Amino acid sequence: MPNQPLMTATQIADRIGVDVQTIWRWRRAGRMPNAIMLGTKSRPTYRWDTDAIDTWISAIYSLASPSETEAGQ
Repeated sequence: MPNQPLMTATQIADRIGVDVQTIWRWRRAGRMPNAIMLGTKSRPTYRWDTDAIDTWISAIYSLASPSETEAGQ
């Protein structure tokens, strides 16, 4: 399946196995790549660049200790 250029919060949450509300908390806390706001300020829609999210996910997993990643297997 080819990557889409932009991802939703739900797609990110599904990819890394967390609740979508966690994605929104991380976004507000600045713990993930910046979102792209589409729409208007009164009715915003947020999307994330797929390449930026893939890089961020790779960085998260590379920071995990070997015992943490092996325990998840």
